Amino acid sequence: MSYQSVIVHMLMCFFSVTSVSGCTALKYVAEARVNPPLNELVSPSSGEVIDLYSVETGSGPHDVLFFVSGSGCASLYYFLRPYFNGLTGSWKIYAAQKYGVDKTDKGIFCNDEFKGSYNYDILLERNRLALEKVVQQHGTILGVIGVSEGGQIAAKLTQDNQNVCNLVVIGDGGLSFRASAKILDDRQEKNVFSQAFSRVDRDPHSVSKSVLGYTHKYWTSFLDRDPGPIYLSITQPIFIIHGERDDSVPVESARIVEEQFEMAKKENLNLLIVPDANHTLKQNGVDKKPEIMGLISDFLQKNKKSCSD
Repeated sequence: MSYQSVIVHMLMCFFSVTSVSGCTALKYVAEARVNPPLNELVSPSSGEVIDLYSVETGSGPHDVLFFVSGSGCASLYYFLRPYFNGLTGSWKIYAAQKYGVDKTDKGIFCNDEFKGSYNYDILLERNRLALEKVVQQHGTILGVIGVSEGGQIAAKLTQDNQNVCNLVVIGDGGLSFRASAKILDDRQEKNVFSQAFSRVDRDPHSVSKSVLGYTHKYWTSFLDRDPGPIYLSITQPIFIIHGERDDSVPVESARIVEEQFEMAKKENLNLLIVPDANHTLKQNGVDKKPEIMGLISDFLQKNKKSCSD
């Protein structure tokens, strides 16, 4: 496979919810049919109805989590429950389906409706409305968890909503994607990203033109967004988990958040770098995510008392 093909494949999974084999994906589809997530509709006064999925783990009573998924158009109907394999304790986990994604979409091909509305502002607004619905129902949200693309969204939701007690981010950090992409280009001694984003910059709002798997408008909405100030403004405990050998979002993106917190003398950040792990937390071919989910459970439970005070 050529270097260009490898990059395109990486970007198609850039902020992905999960990276699975075909056999595993079929298993998820079968499991969803036997034990499907619940679905309720969020109907804002303006805009499209939002599918709000939820799953439960443990026997209860359940603490509440809100999940912001990674990139692409795979339906949460299939991937919400298995993503949290390894999470210990009793939880009710909510997540908002993206605009244009049907319940049965497996993420192989994304339709034009999805592509036309796939950008930071719409992702943030849909998740904001869904989180407000969950807060109305439950009051306190013990944690918002964002993975990769969803990390920036989760951080903004936590900044804006004091009903959220903790923030957990997997595979994202404090660099803009343009800055992250430069690190990746320099590491490979190639200019694949810089050349692609030069094309985006020439027609930044196009939804008909795409590079590296996504529309120009999508890239424009994320490319230069600096999440650092948002992280620094958050007063709730933060747990960032990042693979040391992440070739989609470089580990420097997580480490710069740690540096910024040390300079600001803030102590509410916990950073875990998983040795030799990639973007999907596979370490030398071994999936470390179930183990990481146990650590996330410990982090959230440790902060539960201060959340309720």
